[in-house]
Amino acid sequence: MKLVKVYIQDFKAIKNLEKDINGHNIILLGDNGVGKSSFIQFVEIALGRTTSIPEDAMGEGYIITDKDGGEWKFQVRFKAGKPEITVTSPEGMVDKRKSILADVVGAIDFDIDEFVRLSETKSGRKQQVEIYKSFLDDETKKLIKESEITLDNYYRTRTEKNSEIKIIDSQLAEHKFKRLPPENIPANRIDITELSKKIDDSMSSQRKFDEVVLRIDDRNKQIININAEIKRLQDKRFELESLNAQANEWKDKTKIEDVSELIVQKDKAVELNANYDIKVDYEKKRGGLNNLKEQAENLTIMVETTRQLIADAIRDSQLSVEGLTFDDEHLIWNGVPVNVSNLSSSEIMELGVRMKIAENPNLGMLFIQRGESLGADRLAVIQKLAKELDLQIIMEQVDRGTETLKIEILEKKIK
Repeated sequence: MKLVKVYIQDFKAIKNLEKDINGHNIILLGDNGVGKSSFIQFVEIALGRTTSIPEDAMGEGYIITDKDGGEWKFQVRFKAGKPEITVTSPEGMVDKRKSILADVVGAIDFDIDEFVRLSETKSGRKQQVEIYKSFLDDETKKLIKESEITLDNYYRTRTEKNSEIKIIDSQLAEHKFKRLPPENIPANRIDITELSKKIDDSMSSQRKFDEVVLRIDDRNKQIININAEIKRLQDKRFELESLNAQANEWKDKTKIEDVSELIVQKDKAVELNANYDIKVDYEKKRGGLNNLKEQAENLTIMVETTRQLIADAIRDSQLSVEGLTFDDEHLIWNGVPVNVSNLSSSEIMELGVRMKIAENPNLGMLFIQRGESLGADRLAVIQKLAKELDLQIIMEQVDRGTETLKIEILEKKIK
C-alpha cells in the first residue's frame, strides 16, 4: 500500500493542506509546531491507528492510497474528539466498520518515537518486550508463554535448591564432626545391649543385697529391744533367728560383681556411638548437598535450554526481527540489551523501524518521526531496508527557521 494523496482541514497545526504524493518517498520539513507530526498522525489515524489520539481532536480530511493497483479512500471526521473513518473501496463500496480497516490495512499502532523513549526506563524496557511479543504469531506466543511458565518453575526450583545448599553448607561448616579426633570415631556403632544388661543385673543384685543388709540390721535391733522379753518372745526370737540364718546363708553364697569397669566401658561406647551418629549425619548432609548442587546445575542447563528454545521460536517466527530476542527485563538486539546505556538513540530508532516493519510487513509505508536524530549511516541502513521491502518512507525532520510546512517529494536518496 502506498500513499497517493492527502487532504487535511483544521487538524491540530494544519489548517488546510492538499498534496499529491503519488507513492513517492516524502520528507516533511519545518520548524517545531508547523504540522509535521500532525501530518503523520492524521495519515496514521486514517489508516486505523487508535493510540495517542488528542482528546480535543477536531477537523476532517481524507487520504487516498494505492493497494495492489486499486485506489482506496479513507475519509476522517472527528466527533467529540473521536475519529469516524469511512472506507471507500476501488469498486466504490463504502464501509464505516472498524473491522474493514483491520482487513485492508492491518496493524498500525506501533509508534517508533515512543519505542525509543521506552528504552530510557526499566518499566519502559519491560513494555518493549511485551510489544514485541504481541507481534508474534499465535503459535509462537503460545510456545513462549509455555516456555516462560517452565522458566519460572525452573527459576523458583533452582532458588529453593540454592537456599537449601546455603543452609546445609552453613550446617556442615559448624558441624560437630569437624571437631572430633579421628581416633574417637568408631567405624561402626557399638552394641551396648549386653553391657547395659550386665550393669542392670548387677545393680539389681546390689539393691537387693543392700535391702537384705538393712533388714538384718533391723532385725538385730529388734532382738536387742526384745531381749528383756526373751522368755515371752522366745518363739519370736527363734523365728527371727531362723530367718536370719536363712538370710545369712543367702548372703554368704551371693557374690556382688564390681561393675565400675563395665560402667566405664558403657560410657565410652555411648560417647563413641554419639561420634558415629555425628559422622553419619555429616556424610548424609554432604551427600544431600552434592545431590542438590547437581540438581541446581541441571536446572541451570534447563533454563538456558528453554531460553534458547524461546530465541529459536522468535527467530523462526514470520514476524521476527533479525538478531532480536528478549529476557524478563529487556529486548536484546544482536546480543546487546536495548537501553540508552548500550545503544545510541539512532540505533534504537533503527530497531524501532524494524519493529514497525515487523508489526505489519504488508503496510507498505514507513512513518519516521524525528528524522534529524538519525545519523547518516543509520538513515542509509533504513533506506536500504525500505528499498528492499518496497516501503514508502514518510519522514519528518526539523528544519530551523522554516515557519511553514514543506513537503518534499523525493525521487532520490534522502540525505
